Amino acid sequence: MNQSELYEKFPSPLISLLNLDDSWNEQDWELIVSDEERVEEFIQFYSTMPLNDDDRMSLMLIILDSYNYRVWQVGFDNNIWAAISNLIRLDLLFFKEQIIYWSCMDYSDDIMDDAWAIAPNMRVLMRQLHENQHLSKEDIEEDWTDDAKRDVFG
Repeated sequence: MNQSELYEKFPSPLISLLNLDDSWNEQDWELIVSDEERVEEFIQFYSTMPLNDDDRMSLMLIILDSYNYRVWQVGFDNNIWAAISNLIRLDLLFFKEQIIYWSCMDYSDDIMDDAWAIAPNMRVLMRQLHENQHLSKEDIEEDWTDDAKRDVFG
């Protein structure tokens, strides 16, 4: 089955190529199909397959949620995080909203234990967005804590 045939059958070829739950119309589908045991497989697929922008975004969300859950279950893995962050760094601006979301900018340093497990690492990517002039102080939202602003803007 070629890619155009896949799009006729499924809204995303990710469903069939990665054998994911096909409840595509459900809200938060990417979170439903995430799987902490398949993080490396998802990364490999992202790295090697031609994907359109929608599938790149969906698969990155699956990767981030899968890895976040994995960190909670078994701890941080430097090699896996390096692979994920390298993929994001290839297109920081494309993933800007995901970086902001997963950075938990509305959490101060003293309550980061309640944030996403990957939030501190995503804040590193936020700093890179700022350093590359893709994130300015005008992007700051009201609910961002002073700690979070300091983490990103110094």
